[in-house]
Order: sequence, then C-alpha cells, then structure tokens
Amino acid sequence: MTIVSSPFGPASPHRSWRQIALELARTPNRQQVISLIAELTDALDSRPRCSICDQRCDLESCKTDEAGLAVHEDCLVIKLTLKRVSDDNHS
Repeated sequence: MTIVSSPFGPASPHRSWRQIALELARTPNRQQVISLIAELTDALDSRPRCSICDQRCDLESCKTDEAGLAVHEDCLVIKLTLKRVSDDNHS
C-alpha cells in the first residue's frame, strides 16, 4: 500500500482508485471482490477527509483547522478542548 496525497489534507494510507481497480480486475474471490468494490467506492468519494479522525466530511458542515484542513466540528472541539486541558496541566 502506498501513501496517497490528497488536495484536501495530509497524506494518508489510502490506495488510489487505479490500484484498487487493478486488483479488482485480477481477483476471482467473491468476498474479496465485495470488499474491493466498497474500497473503490470510498476511493472515488470526492468529499474531503477530516484531518483528525480521517473520516469523510460533508462540505456543508465541515470546518477548517488552524492549518486550513477539513475537520468535523465535533472533532475540532474535542481537539481544542484536549489541547487546552493539556496546556493547563503543563502551566
């Protein structure tokens, strides 16, 4: 598996749709075909991934972090809260 860069965030360990399609073309195993189809569907999903949890963000509700990367609002709140608590404990 290669690291694939995304225009929406940092590099992540997701395979490109081409890699998945090539494997799908060579796979006779039905269970593996089903799994590869699900992986291919995810690879073709153009929504950005949250830079915190790596799950897809809906464009209508996603926010951006201090680096300009897409994040879920809940993930950002948790991250900032944990950072504040950590900073308070180290002061």
